Amino acid sequence: MVKELIILLFLLGVHGVHGQGYDVVQLNTNLRGPVYAATYFGENLVVNCHQKDRITKTIYDEANMEPSDLYRINTSDLSTANQFDEAFKTKFNDGPICFNTSNNFAILSQNLASNEKSINFENAGNHLGLFESTLSNEGWSAPLQLPFNNEDYINTHPAILELEGELILVFSSNRPNGFGGFDLWWSKKTVSGWSEPVNLGGEINTKGNEVFPTFVRHELYFSSDFNNTNLDIYHIPYFEKNKTIKKCLIPINSEFDDFSLISKDDGQSGYFSSNRNGEDAIFSFDFIFPDFNNCDEQIEDVFCYTLYEEYAAEIGEVPSLIYQWTINDVKLEGIEVDYCFPDVGDYMITLDIVDTIINEVYSNQASYELTLQLTKQPYITCPDTIALNSITNLSALESHLPGVENKEFYWKIDDEITFIGNEFDFSFSTLGNHQIMLGVIGGDDENPYKQCVTKSVYITDRLRSNELATTTPVIKEGDNAFVNDETYSYERASDSTLAIYAIEVYSSKEEIDTTSFEFRNLSKNCGYRLEYVESSDEFVLLVGEFGKIEDAHDTWKELIAQGYDEAVVTTYVIESYNNIKLNQEFVLEDVYFDVGSSDIIKGAHEGLDSIAATLERFPFLVVDIAAHTDSKGTSASNLKLSYARAKSVKNELIERGIDKDRINIEGLGETLPVATNETEEGRKKNRRVEFKLYVP
Repeated sequence: MVKELIILLFLLGVHGVHGQGYDVVQLNTNLRGPVYAATYFGENLVVNCHQKDRITKTIYDEANMEPSDLYRINTSDLSTANQFDEAFKTKFNDGPICFNTSNNFAILSQNLASNEKSINFENAGNHLGLFESTLSNEGWSAPLQLPFNNEDYINTHPAILELEGELILVFSSNRPNGFGGFDLWWSKKTVSGWSEPVNLGGEINTKGNEVFPTFVRHELYFSSDFNNTNLDIYHIPYFEKNKTIKKCLIPINSEFDDFSLISKDDGQSGYFSSNRNGEDAIFSFDFIFPDFNNCDEQIEDVFCYTLYEEYAAEIGEVPSLIYQWTINDVKLEGIEVDYCFPDVGDYMITLDIVDTIINEVYSNQASYELTLQLTKQPYITCPDTIALNSITNLSALESHLPGVENKEFYWKIDDEITFIGNEFDFSFSTLGNHQIMLGVIGGDDENPYKQCVTKSVYITDRLRSNELATTTPVIKEGDNAFVNDETYSYERASDSTLAIYAIEVYSSKEEIDTTSFEFRNLSKNCGYRLEYVESSDEFVLLVGEFGKIEDAHDTWKELIAQGYDEAVVTTYVIESYNNIKLNQEFVLEDVYFDVGSSDIIKGAHEGLDSIAATLERFPFLVVDIAAHTDSKGTSASNLKLSYARAKSVKNELIERGIDKDRINIEGLGETLPVATNETEEGRKKNRRVEFKLYVP
């Protein structure tokens, strides 16, 4: 029975009043004496107060205080209090009181004896008991005792919860079989009357006193003195397995007695009682919502990517060669593939060119070490599409905030409704798009942390069951294979460098003895060479040199057939050779022409010799020659002159043994000056020849 009630209490619960960000102010009224235990009655507060307002004989309690009476305070004028209703006024204690949501049913605490024959509250078992009253056109009915009142113990501090059309009463009592002094008990109103009270159990009750229960929406608040001599306010969130009671923080609680908290807006504002200023008084509290600006849209960490290698070599028309990605143990074929990583973690990724006929790796194109992590952010967990008026859980429990201590979560829905806490249940009452904001404040004075995210949800009255799941977009990344904060790569050719391919037969941290028996067959191929690779601190034995990766295929297959199973095509990058830049435009300082002449000025031999030597060293290279003029003469004559100059340079290279088909020439006249034509120095710079050596 106890568990059943606790489940009922917490199924619809929301966040509780925590503390810190609240403005707390004492209410100053015209009442004289202790004021406490406020409850809502429409637009009014009904409070208890011990003040002398009886003209006739006054009966004092055991503390020598005036009996408590009920007073009404209009919330639009909190300074003025008037007697609540004559129906609830006796010679003894009247109140506290609570009402149902319709304000036509009340339960209040009064002394069991209401006549003046007993001048002492405790005489003749004149304990406090619980009474009920109903409002009709004739006014409030005379209070009627509840059936479980008893002269041997006290029943007091009533709180009503309306749940699915039923009334549940929680109250404080020192009746037998409890856990301490005063415990919290519950009873349900049925067609046959009130059920026998049941203790709420050891999850709530202690060896101390649990008193002044109230309900904030469907969350139970109460006060307890179990750990010290003062009352502190506690609350229980909506039901969850192994959930513990939470204590309200400063400034709601203090070092004095704090109790009887009420709120109409889920703890954003309300009232509570405290004697922190000397005697019991009512205090208002209002939550001050932090400012969260420039909130980013929540990132959905779904690790789906398009993988491709920006600098991968073109393999030409070699049917047996394919691109193969290896992601840990998963293999995918294609220069560009889509892949969803299953979870966060570390991944080793390689891209190879594989010969499918002999099932061997032809070339290692790239290798990546990738670590996938969740985005550091507050995270809103809820469906993207929600049914109208359905109760939906909004949770921040999946927020990824490593290193952030003392976290407090703040929610805002459509810039209107605010909440505090890790999670809560909410019902959207209007159709269409709604925006949820989740902010977090944490850290400490030295390392403060503040961040917020937003998420849009759609509210519909035609929700199908298969629409409940949160949709997640596929993220495809772009440049440099795939990008996630860092780019992982070997050395790659760029617009200003040249990729050359060779077959790596063997590698070692120690210098390789090329006279070894195992390398006896290499001399039968196109030669080999030993190189030291500084970046990996190893020696490599290379065979051949190729301008295109597919050109190495035949030689590679031959090496595999000879038993060099580890042979693989590798890439190295060249920026220049013999001081000649590769794969980028350059001008030889010694190639110039006299005005109006296509004859090269003497002295250009050294530069042209270097170009010829480079073309001879790399037989797969071609050279583009573009000649320019200054602005002297007509445009037509300058175009003719520039072409003649380019042809002169081509002839010089042919004379040095370079095949004419590897030399492309172009005359551009005066169209692309690099300096002013107003000075001789500038005109000389414009009379230039530009070269570019590259793989076609």
